[in-house]
Amino acid sequence: MSPLMTMLFAAAAAAFYMTSSWIVQSWGLSPYLVLVPALILTLAVGARFETQILRDRRLARTIFAVLAVEAIATAAIAVAVMGDAYTIREAAGALAVFSGIALVGMAPATRQG
Repeated sequence: MSPLMTMLFAAAAAAFYMTSSWIVQSWGLSPYLVLVPALILTLAVGARFETQILRDRRLARTIFAVLAVEAIATAAIAVAVMGDAYTIREAAGALAVFSGIALVGMAPATRQG
């Protein structure tokens, strides 16, 4: 799987995980017969995309990619759609975390043994 496909699959997994969070937030008081199947469906599809990435990539890098895409997309949607605001301190902390994720992602893949 190419790096571009890896990131597209990570974005798809993150989108389904974000959708499940949105379902819990907005449909939280719905009957369980509606809520539970919707959650199972979105989480299962997200996990399927993530599993497909794991066939070719290392576990840590896959998890980092999915979490990074999910966090960035969630923050962007929160600012653009919901009008949330972040302080300079919060933005600097997020930048430090994502810089670390990028550094881990650029490390050469070496296996011992």
